[in-house]
Amino acid sequence: MFRIIHAVVSILIFSLSLNVPVSAASSLYVEFEVPEYSINQTDGYDYIDIPGGGIVLEEEGRPRIPFYLYSIDYEESYRIQDVRLQGKSEPESNTGLNLPIVIQQWTITKSIEPKTGWYPDIDFEWNLTQNPDGSKILDIIVYPIKYNPEIKELLFYCHYSFVVDYILSDIEILSVNTSKPTYQCGEIIDINAEIANDGTEQELYLDIIIRLYGSGDFVDSLPIRQLKNVVGNSSFSAEWNSTGTPAGNYYIEMILTDTSGNMIDGKNSGFALSELAIKTETQTGSTAISPISTPSNWFKKPVILYIGISLAVILVLVLIFALSRKRKN
Repeated sequence: MFRIIHAVVSILIFSLSLNVPVSAASSLYVEFEVPEYSINQTDGYDYIDIPGGGIVLEEEGRPRIPFYLYSIDYEESYRIQDVRLQGKSEPESNTGLNLPIVIQQWTITKSIEPKTGWYPDIDFEWNLTQNPDGSKILDIIVYPIKYNPEIKELLFYCHYSFVVDYILSDIEILSVNTSKPTYQCGEIIDINAEIANDGTEQELYLDIIIRLYGSGDFVDSLPIRQLKNVVGNSSFSAEWNSTGTPAGNYYIEMILTDTSGNMIDGKNSGFALSELAIKTETQTGSTAISPISTPSNWFKKPVILYIGISLAVILVLVLIFALSRKRKN
C-alpha cells in the first residue's frame, strides 16, 4: 500500500485580523496512511515490519510488534499543547500468525513465558524535539498493529487522523542553569533563568520541578511563581533546598505558562548531588595527636640519652687518666 499523507492547516489570518491574542489556542488537522506491513518467516516465526517504522522492545515476553513514526516540522513560534486522536480506520484481520516474543536477556537462563492478551494496549504517543534554529519537530508514534498470542490474530489499522492543539507565541525561555554543576547533598541549589518576550508585555507563570535524571521521576517542586508585565529580556532566580535528597544526577524542568494555562515554553538543566565528606575529630573539636609525635617528647628522649653517654665517656676518661698517673708515680 502506498503512503498517502494529508495535512490540513487551519488559517490564522482571520483570527489575527480580529486582534486575537498571540496565545489564543488553535488546532491543526493531521491525517496520514500507514504503509503496508511485511511478513518474513524464519524458524517457524512470523516477523512483522513496517517501512519507516521501528520495533517495540520495552517489555519482555510481549510479541515483537512494529510501530510507525510520523513527523511534522513547525516554526519556532508554534507551541504544541496537545495531540488528540480523532479517528482510525477499521482494522484488517490476519490469523494464524506466530510472532516471536521479546527477549531482553543476553544469556538465557530460563525460558520466557509469553504474556497473554492484546498488545500494545495504547494507540499512540507523541513528543517534541527542538532544532538548533528554534524550530520544532512533532513526532506522532502510532501502534497500528495489535496482536493476541492466544488466538494468533493480528489487527492492522492503516489510517489515522489527529488534531494538534497549539498556540503562537514569541515568548521563550532563553536559558536555565545552576551556579555550579555539582553540589553536596543538603546544599541550596541556585537556579537562574532568562526569559525573552519580543511582543507586548504579558503576565506569565513559572513552574520549577526537580526530576531524577534518566527516569524523569518527580523529586520536588517549588511554588508556582507569577511573573507580571514580562517584556523584553528578563532574568529570574530561585533556590531549592536539597536536604534529604540522596546523591545522584537530577535535572530542573522549567515550564512557562500564560494566564489561560497554555504552555509557552519549557527547558531543562541538569546538575548532580554528591555525598558530604565527613571529618573525624575529637570531642574538643581538634584532631587527636599521639604524645609520642609531639616535638617536646620527640627531642627530649634523645637529648637525655646523649647527655648520659657523654657523662659516662668523661668518667671513663678521668679514670684512665688517674690510673696512668698512679702508675708513673
